[in-house]
Amino acid sequence: MSRRTRSKNAMRDLLYVSESKMRVLAPQLPDRVRNRLGIEAGINTGIVAVKGTLASRDGNTPSSIEALDAVVEMIERSHGERSHTDADLRPGDWIKLNETFEYGQADDHQEEFTGPDCLVYFAATTLPPLVLLTSAKHILEVQQENSAPEQRRSPGPFYLDLFRDQYRALLETPGEGAEGVVEDVVEYMLFYAVWQLCDFAARRAASDRGQPARLAGHARVLAVGQYGPHRPRCVVATPLYLEYAPR
Repeated sequence: MSRRTRSKNAMRDLLYVSESKMRVLAPQLPDRVRNRLGIEAGINTGIVAVKGTLASRDGNTPSSIEALDAVVEMIERSHGERSHTDADLRPGDWIKLNETFEYGQADDHQEEFTGPDCLVYFAATTLPPLVLLTSAKHILEVQQENSAPEQRRSPGPFYLDLFRDQYRALLETPGEGAEGVVEDVVEYMLFYAVWQLCDFAARRAASDRGQPARLAGHARVLAVGQYGPHRPRCVVATPLYLEYAPR
């Protein structure tokens, strides 16, 4: 069963919300907005989490959802509504998403990333290649519980090792990439891995093994580049939230 909640008279079908990013971004809201939502400047863990139970002042909508909406509005006021297809896209930009993705989990034997800290990704099934990186602990629900384990396999450990390096650096930044300087990546093999992962996702989506989902949300760009001349530009980003896009 999907997790649904109502905000601004629209049904929200949330799949993912980054509590780490919200803990960094929500205190940056204007005082009047924080006061309205009952958010303290020194925010506590989970107070703006979608999985929290804190009710809003009107008793109808969780303040956690209202806080997410307010943060999104703040991002769009500051950065505009950008897309991963924008020609002048740079690391550190925020982008608005509405794409079809395949979900994957980087299953491995490295004890560094296990349990809730396991690396998961969302790979776009159409060009230009786009991969979203995050940790399993922020996933609210993935509607793939009926798929067999072999259907969720990744394209291979070599490519995922390149994403683990990005993920490791991501975990060391404020709010897991919510703010701070994002170093420009010039490693062409990372972008080759993005292309491979998205190609793998596209082939799965076109087969009966795939379970693609149309997702909307916002994400911060971590890397932009090509893996060779005349090759498609590839983007790596980390999401603030993802929701199932209305059909």
